[in-house]
Amino acid sequence: MRNIRFKRFFWLFTFLFLAYGFQPFKFPQFSFDEKTELLIETSECSCCPDFYIVKGELEVPKKLKKTFSNKINGFSVEKNHELDNLPFSLFLGDNEYIVTGEIIGIGNNDRYCPKIPIVKITKWRPTKYKPNFFSFEVKWIIRYFYTGIGFIMFSLILIFIRSKKNKEIKHAKS
Repeated sequence: MRNIRFKRFFWLFTFLFLAYGFQPFKFPQFSFDEKTELLIETSECSCCPDFYIVKGELEVPKKLKKTFSNKINGFSVEKNHELDNLPFSLFLGDNEYIVTGEIIGIGNNDRYCPKIPIVKITKWRPTKYKPNFFSFEVKWIIRYFYTGIGFIMFSLILIFIRSKKNKEIKHAKS
């Protein structure tokens, strides 16, 4: 009876440990409304906008119509936005995101680069599942590390208790 309980605790704790690390970094959104949302992908150069628009259109405010044409292909996000500060590992592989936002200004990544619209993102979601464990972000690594330490300690305690009970049973038989 105790052996079955030990196995249940062990497998439950193992499952919880793995499930925690494989939770999505942010829950994905698989469809989007082209009228209000944009499907974007990250760029891979330094003199480019941070993101390119794959589908959808970004509306240019009246005060910036002289600076930008009606069709905007790329943009950068405002400073200190969560999307701008994502770990680089989340941009590897499939790097498409669905966002909602508006242009708030003009900027450029370098003095030799063209002017780029700065967008304030109000809502964003990845298009694919990306687990926390693969983000390699410090907050998730620390949590996963402490969960792992807890798992090891819990396992050692259960093994110690089990071996102690086995010794008691052997002494009782002899």
